[in-house]
Amino acid sequence: MMRRTITATPASLRAFLQVSVADALTAEAERGIAIELLEEARGLLSKQVSPDVAARGYLSIVDQYSKLMPNDALAVLREAVAAMNRPLEGPLPYDPLWEPIPVPALLLDIDEIGSRLVIANIASPKLRVAIGFGLLSSSIKQRKSSTTPRDKINTGKRENVN
Repeated sequence: MMRRTITATPASLRAFLQVSVADALTAEAERGIAIELLEEARGLLSKQVSPDVAARGYLSIVDQYSKLMPNDALAVLREAVAAMNRPLEGPLPYDPLWEPIPVPALLLDIDEIGSRLVIANIASPKLRVAIGFGLLSSSIKQRKSSTTPRDKINTGKRENVN
């Protein structure tokens, strides 16, 4: 049933559907299917004509890879940058500086220097800044969620029990 739905989806949207379905497959037993769908989506995105559409799709795949196969996430980010650097006919259909483009902070844990170098290779200054801000935003969110609130920190002072 799932495969029939994916096959019936127009080719221009199929990669995005595959990424969404892979994201929904959370059980350990479904991990292989999710990875297979992501691999197929990567192949479809490599043929996308529009660099901005392909880049957004790749960045969704980077997010999934950071969860399922973290060691391969940087390679997918490189593919995303290659897609972004393809020649574009006319201006981008949106201004990427309006909001950060999310990139998983886990990439910095895997290979901080490599991740920063890949992002530095983005030809468009606006996309480079938007993705850099997205990575920074993800890092800040990750840091905030991993630190304890100030009122829970043990100060080492003894409480007055009287």
